[in-house]
Amino acid sequence: MILVPVLVFLLFAPVAIFLQRLYRFRNRTIHEVTPFLRRINIEELESLLDSRGEYALQQNLTAALFAKAQLRRIHLFREKLKCADHNASVLQQWAVYELDRTYVTHDDQVRTNAACLLELCREFRIAAFWIQIQLNLWYVKLALLPVRRIPFLSCLRTIDSFDLLDCYRQLAEKAAALSSVTSGESCRLNCADLL
Repeated sequence: MILVPVLVFLLFAPVAIFLQRLYRFRNRTIHEVTPFLRRINIEELESLLDSRGEYALQQNLTAALFAKAQLRRIHLFREKLKCADHNASVLQQWAVYELDRTYVTHDDQVRTNAACLLELCREFRIAAFWIQIQLNLWYVKLALLPVRRIPFLSCLRTIDSFDLLDCYRQLAEKAAALSSVTSGESCRLNCADLL
């Protein structure tokens, strides 16, 4: 039974990796970063992941209505998370480019900022990947199966000491810092471009 999904994964994973590598930018500069970023309303994400708001929804709605509301909230959170993951991917490619350039320029400030941005992007994208899997499982469970216990989105915000929204904010701040040391004021990236 489990053999079929494993075989499908083994067959399609190399194709997906190949396509992802084919379409990525090899050397993404600051001029190629800003047009590809997607605007994210961080307050909307915070409200989706607010445990008090979610608890109030649960208390004020019947179980069936709360399940329907959670389905809509899962959809919305998946979309917002995809946009944030896209931004992290774009910034990760830029951080790699800037880090590679420092081997020639020997600019320690750029190297430090790029390495930190790269690490934040990786952390965020790994967390986003696992959260997307969890959201998909919850969606299938809510849509197809009678559920007694309806999942709360707010539990996905923090995983151990990792906070998804704080990581994204740090990522935006570090991207702005890297932008200011690499390009000065000519093509500066603001945190507002990401938040």
